Amino acid sequence: MNNNDLLPIGTICKVKDDKKGLYAIVGYSVRTDNDYFDYSCVAYPIGMLSKENVYLLKKENISKIVFKGYENEKFKQYSKVLEDVNQIVQNKVNKGQKISNKDTFNEVVVDLFKKYDIEVE
Repeated sequence: MNNNDLLPIGTICKVKDDKKGLYAIVGYSVRTDNDYFDYSCVAYPIGMLSKENVYLLKKENISKIVFKGYENEKFKQYSKVLEDVNQIVQNKVNKGQKISNKDTFNEVVVDLFKKYDIEVE
């Protein structure tokens, strides 16, 4: 797997140094007060029993893709936008700068959707 490729929601993966089993990717771009994660995931096949069962995951911690989720044209367009957002946020993290909600989704994403001529439903 190319570490720059965005995995679709529904992808089932194994995580490095984790003996618990499999995880299903259920979301993207999660930030905490002092870190940034590429994916949110839940244990597979259990799913989300409560918000405490959602785990945060960085791309580099994925050891194996067991099943790749569904991809269509909308996903491909969205992944371009998300890659740009991730780069903006990662640059700030690397510089030790604070990450705001504006950086992760609001105005930045709207501008990127316009850049790639993507309609939002």
